Amino acid sequence: MAICTALVLAVHLHLPLSMILLMALVGSLASYAVLIATIVVIGAERWVFYHHALATACAVVLCLLALNQPLLRYLDVASVGLMVLLACGRLGCFLVGCCHGRPADWGVSYGPEHVAAGFPRDLAGVQLIPVQAAEGLWVALVAAVGSRIIWTGAVPGASFSWCLIAYGGGRFLLELWRGDRDRELHCDLREAQWTSLLLVALVALLQIAGWLPRSTWQLALACGWTVVAAAIFFRNSRRPLVQHLLRPNHVRELALAVDRVRAGNRVSVQRTSMGVRISGASFTGSEDQRCVYTMSTEGREMDAYTALMLARLMRRLRHSHDEIDVVAGQPGIFHLVVRSPASPPMPPAFSI
Repeated sequence: MAICTALVLAVHLHLPLSMILLMALVGSLASYAVLIATIVVIGAERWVFYHHALATACAVVLCLLALNQPLLRYLDVASVGLMVLLACGRLGCFLVGCCHGRPADWGVSYGPEHVAAGFPRDLAGVQLIPVQAAEGLWVALVAAVGSRIIWTGAVPGASFSWCLIAYGGGRFLLELWRGDRDRELHCDLREAQWTSLLLVALVALLQIAGWLPRSTWQLALACGWTVVAAAIFFRNSRRPLVQHLLRPNHVRELALAVDRVRAGNRVSVQRTSMGVRISGASFTGSEDQRCVYTMSTEGREMDAYTALMLARLMRRLRHSHDEIDVVAGQPGIFHLVVRSPASPPMPPAFSI
């Protein structure tokens, strides 16, 4: 689909189709080289879009320069084709469960067949934000707008700039809802977020310097993405503990801790690597059966906001059909009473 899109745009621009096919071949070989290098370095197959996209772009640019072809016009076509390719790829991610979102009150869930193919077992049946589908739709929109920019006869480089700025900003925001694990953080941002910010800034600088056609609305969009990123970074920095507790790797620890508490025949205390301690028990009252967790943190007192965030996460992970009342006990200790929606709450409590 990506190659067909590029061929249609090339016909409209009266570009030789042989160059489009050559670009596709060179880009595919570069992407395959990245895959082989990744297997050699880490000993496993791992697909990271930005790694392959940057390698493909560098190979295509070198090919165009070597053949003395108009660089920006071909990059316009190549960027739209790459967006179409990514839109199809994210549909595949959505179907198999990779690159999944965070636990939420609504979303998509994956079952045993996905677990057998490598999906995290502790997230089976948990509602997850369909971030792959959201990115696929956004990238399809970016490709559509980029195609229209080319079709309407814009100056060379305008569509290329649009694709980089629009996708970079959107990817930065979508990473906030990603829940897949083992993604390294640098200054509380993922590698993809830093790459997105750098790409947006680079395009803006190239436009200001005159290397790319200057577009007022594209520069305004780049500034807007930067302001939003700064605001998100400032907001997260105000509650660093909560952000660390909600990271995907710690979410897994919390889910497994809850499973061990529920599986035990007697009260047991489980501890995560971030110092969250959870114990629990179930009891049968006159009206219904309830489950009670006690939660605290080591080395510091847990505040009500942190307790509420963790209680909401626990409900999404293991009690999606129940309600949880958060009851403050001794300083830094909170009791989470899990009950069915029809059961009366435990006053005084914060119901979520």
